[in-house]
Amino acid sequence: MDVQIRIVIAGDHGLFREMLRLALRKEKGIKIVGEADNGSQAIEAISNLKPDVALLEIGLSDMDGIGVLPTIREKSLKTKVLMLTTDNDETMIFKALKAGAKGYVSKDVNFCDLIKAIQSVHQGELWVERKKMARFFDREAVFNPGRGGRPTGNKAILTPREKEILSILVSGC
Repeated sequence: MDVQIRIVIAGDHGLFREMLRLALRKEKGIKIVGEADNGSQAIEAISNLKPDVALLEIGLSDMDGIGVLPTIREKSLKTKVLMLTTDNDETMIFKALKAGAKGYVSKDVNFCDLIKAIQSVHQGELWVERKKMARFFDREAVFNPGRGGRPTGNKAILTPREKEILSILVSGC
């Protein structure tokens, strides 16, 4: 029997959600089990439906998508969150991953890469588009006082979560 990846789509743009649902519905192995158009509904849908993967827009009408992540992690530990965004700022990638997202995808990604991202996140892997990952590490691997790091020579001190993210990305994401 084929594995069905159960998905909740959460975003405040109805047309985008509908197009995403229609496209994903045709994909073998994916089942859309719910939708939400704001952060409160996303928390409720994910808590009640316990999907395998939640596709969560960063910009939600009632709250920040990244701010929703701790509550989602608390209420549905097995759900893996893939952030969808038009924001390509590396700081947002860092914030999303640090808050518990398992992936970060631009809304302009091609459909095949979105499917790969969903499958990878479902399997417990971390997903960041390669070009964003390179820019992220160009920026974050160097000492950044805004993150609270302390320099030791030419090296940056990373938090345990940052080390975990780096380890996963280096291992072949």
